[in-house]
Amino acid sequence: MTEITLEPPCETWVASTISLEHASKVLELAERCDESLFFVMDWSSRQYIYLKGSPHTLFGISHEELIRDPHAWERSLSAYDRGSLVGLGDELEAKRIIVKYVQATGGDGVTRSLRCQSRLTEFEGQTYLCGTTLVIDNHGPEAKEASLLRMTVEGARDGLAITDAAGYYVYLNREHVEIFGYENAAELVGQSWETLYTPETVEFIKTDVFPELISNKIWRGDLQAKRKDGSLIWEALSLSLLPGGEIVCNCRDITKQVLIAARLKQSEDLLRSFLNSLPTGVMIRQLGGSYEFVNDTARRWFELETMGPLDSCDLEKSLNTNPVFASWTEAYQQALTHGTETTFDSPLFWGGRPWILEVQKTPLFLTENKVSHVCTLMRDVTEQRRLEEQDEETARRSEEYYVMQREFISMVSHEFRTPLAAIKGAHYLLNKKIMGLSDLEGGQLQRLLSLQNQAINNLEELVDQVLLLNKLEHTSSENVLTTVNAAEFITDMVDSLNITVANGRIRLKIDVPLDYEVALSPTKIRAAMENLVSNALKYSPTDSVVWVTLELATEGWRLAVSDRGRGIPEEDQAKLFLPFHRASNVDGVAGTGLGLAIIKRVAECHGGTVTYTSAEGIGSVFTLNIPNTPSPPSSPVEISMTTASIS
Repeated sequence: MTEITLEPPCETWVASTISLEHASKVLELAERCDESLFFVMDWSSRQYIYLKGSPHTLFGISHEELIRDPHAWERSLSAYDRGSLVGLGDELEAKRIIVKYVQATGGDGVTRSLRCQSRLTEFEGQTYLCGTTLVIDNHGPEAKEASLLRMTVEGARDGLAITDAAGYYVYLNREHVEIFGYENAAELVGQSWETLYTPETVEFIKTDVFPELISNKIWRGDLQAKRKDGSLIWEALSLSLLPGGEIVCNCRDITKQVLIAARLKQSEDLLRSFLNSLPTGVMIRQLGGSYEFVNDTARRWFELETMGPLDSCDLEKSLNTNPVFASWTEAYQQALTHGTETTFDSPLFWGGRPWILEVQKTPLFLTENKVSHVCTLMRDVTEQRRLEEQDEETARRSEEYYVMQREFISMVSHEFRTPLAAIKGAHYLLNKKIMGLSDLEGGQLQRLLSLQNQAINNLEELVDQVLLLNKLEHTSSENVLTTVNAAEFITDMVDSLNITVANGRIRLKIDVPLDYEVALSPTKIRAAMENLVSNALKYSPTDSVVWVTLELATEGWRLAVSDRGRGIPEEDQAKLFLPFHRASNVDGVAGTGLGLAIIKRVAECHGGTVTYTSAEGIGSVFTLNIPNTPSPPSSPVEISMTTASIS
């Protein structure tokens, strides 16, 4: 040890690790250079006992200011450098010697790069701090290294701040300042950390965070913080406690992530609620065999309500090892191996009753072309399958009834023909017989035979209509269509009707090309036409004309029969096409009530419809609308004509 007596205001300089010659050189350097500083401080009192150099040049303060306030020199440092000195005393006591590179603005306004070296040394039971501060080249390797570190901290994407032991900010980097919406660090330096938090968060930090930080020296978590404008943000915060009570804060703005996570959680909760409310059982299984999700319906079905979380319950053992579910394994492997969906019925006896579950195994692809999960959807179709079997049985019986009905009607109708033929023969003989009677006797019998003849004709028409309707109802699948020339077919049919039943009262209008061909069943169309014309004639005055019109439609052709007869009352029109239904205004006109039912069935056999317009006292128009794919038509030719048989 070497003791050196110095000039006032200092008394003694203690140098424990340097020689007298080296100390003399340092003193000589300090005397010659305004850009260096040499000092000795009593470590216990933190008072300078020796000071040599120019603190004004380096830090913009006088000797007297520095002696009065040993920390006055720190005011000339940048915010980053002031922050880097936090915990300096603890670091010195741990390492005994440290070197710091800082930037300071001197009294001349020039910012210099400084190398500050400090050493703790013991002498006669006292601890002293010996230090030198030298100006270094701004472009030298030492200054560049310090500048690089400074730029790294200042330009970091995470916020960095340091508080002193009392909880006041001494440093904040640019990112930290921007996260909280401030203009610069000066607005926050010297402010309490509580400035950046709501009262609720402050209370949480004091009661929950600080105890853990004191215990572990570090704390990490997410907190809600407050920006300068009062808006709230979420930050991911990491706190480190230094030995002197200072705290290093590292934070990142995670507001967007928190909001996204909240929306995702809301969506997930909504999806879970939806899946749990479904009457369908849902189970999602990983490739390893564990179940990630089982909804409430499946839990209830398989008596899993009392089980804990899926990661703690042995669902695999509860389901897949039970022989009742053996049929599921193959479907699971198929979905897993081939990536294909499988649906099957699984009969089982569970919970004291028989079940039928419709099970659907669906592979889930979280990555392209690779199955990651298998989703099992289950529907309780026990009642549905019972009803389906019941429907099948009903359909089978209905078909049997239809066959029986068809055969019965056909048999009865044909059986009617034999007695009808006998009655008609007897009627003919009676007619012959009365020719030899007197006018008085013959006239009375003739009137009775006329009534008998009308009844026979009505009965014969009824038998024919029933047979025809029965045939139409049961032979639609055997419908064979023939391609005919439309104009020729309808003309021939009208000519025949004019001769046989209409006495020349039918007029025909053709508005299709003369070579226009249609596909139809001649017998059925003729039956429909005969019924339409018959109705028009029966319910019209005896001297009125009935019009038949053939014309093209949008997707085929249509055949209309119009009259100026009594029309159909509006209240009867809803039941117009029901078998055996007759309008309330038919009076004594004979009829079977089957004609319109036959017409409707003929239209349906051709894939078409029958439409009508009718008003009581004005007349009716009935139209068959038949779709067709005709051969390419020539130019339409409109023909208004009466047939050769019309007188």
